[in-house]
Amino acid sequence: MIDAANAIALLCRRNFPALQQLSSAFYAEPAGISCLNGHTFGHVRSQYGDAAGALEQFMTLGALDRKILDRLQQNGRISNVALAEQIGMSPSPCLRRLKQLEDSGVIKGYTAILDRVAVGQGLLAFVEVKVPQVPGEPIIERFSEAVLREPAIVGCYVTAGQFDFLLKVVTADMLSYGQLAQNVILRLPGVQDTRTTFVLETIKETTAVPITA
Repeated sequence: MIDAANAIALLCRRNFPALQQLSSAFYAEPAGISCLNGHTFGHVRSQYGDAAGALEQFMTLGALDRKILDRLQQNGRISNVALAEQIGMSPSPCLRRLKQLEDSGVIKGYTAILDRVAVGQGLLAFVEVKVPQVPGEPIIERFSEAVLREPAIVGCYVTAGQFDFLLKVVTADMLSYGQLAQNVILRLPGVQDTRTTFVLETIKETTAVPITA
């Protein structure tokens, strides 16, 4: 069973506002949230709703669930029969567990991972962006909506520090990036300043998430 405090911290990173409140309550009054260690989520769920349910789901992942997740991260196209055999289960119970993991949102989906160089997207850059908030103006919302519409921006993260956002961008080459920067990035709503870092070589790049035992 995963430690309750670590589970709260991990889930808060997924931007559940109620879980952020739950995290504060946990650290401020551990005795009052003692049910987290007793696996009884009744009064926590009544106060924090779906966020507590998500926390419970995360904390109650069993060893077999984690084995399923680990194998699927290695090979998302593995058949249910092969998956069941590898983790030591019968196919039917394995399929039920897999469906539960999908329905609960622990497994968000399945996709193909492409070699970006092979498909003509050889340049990878990370762009730090400063977008000051303006009272009464939905600048952040407009910025976010514009980012979601641009295919070349394959990642966008809110950051702490000198800049407000970190963009992960792929283009064909430096010329293409220059055009994207001038025509798209610098014209995103509210952009005040940017700083770009170009990747020369990729040492490690994975979509796999460590599965805590």
